[in-house]
Amino acid sequence: MSAKQKFLRHIYPLLRFLSGVFKWNTRIFQENVTPFVSFYTLHAETPSGENFSFERLRGKKILIVNTASECGYTAQLGGLTELKKRLPHIEILAFPSNDFKNQEPGDDDAVVTFCSITYGVNFPLFKKCIVKKESGQHPVFHWLSHATQNGWNNRAPIWNFCKYILDENGRLTHYTEHAVDPLDVRLIQALSDTIADISDGSR
Repeated sequence: MSAKQKFLRHIYPLLRFLSGVFKWNTRIFQENVTPFVSFYTLHAETPSGENFSFERLRGKKILIVNTASECGYTAQLGGLTELKKRLPHIEILAFPSNDFKNQEPGDDDAVVTFCSITYGVNFPLFKKCIVKKESGQHPVFHWLSHATQNGWNNRAPIWNFCKYILDENGRLTHYTEHAVDPLDVRLIQALSDTIADISDGSR
């Protein structure tokens, strides 16, 4: 981990506190409609070159997040790893992106190594991609941010670590802004099969 990454890791608790106090970028948008284009027709490429079809995720709840290794919110990778431990029935899909202030400058191998060694990430990472609404936007994020495809949401990520939740039927049900911590009780409730899934450590 670089000196910059160590510094950013230490400031995340402050960012989380300030976001909670002032409600900065902590909104969650929710809807439940049938998409116009099936999520299960999509696929993405892993860093190793595997073509990952989302058809294999049919019947599972899914959390999709755009990540970066040199962001003030990078420590959320640890929260995502913990979330996966608490809720093993969900699938977390991470899409590294360099769209915001050059905060994911490394290549795919560097990203995978950093996430694995530093935060113990054990959920799928995909190739770096464009998540913003611009030329070359990844098809997954095009689907997530166009109501003509997902049925209701036009919001693309506004920063690293925005989150999208899909239910077991491939419907987009939630979009959250980046300051929503992975262990935020609202996020856990949205992903949980039952309220009993929420541990006392949730916040």
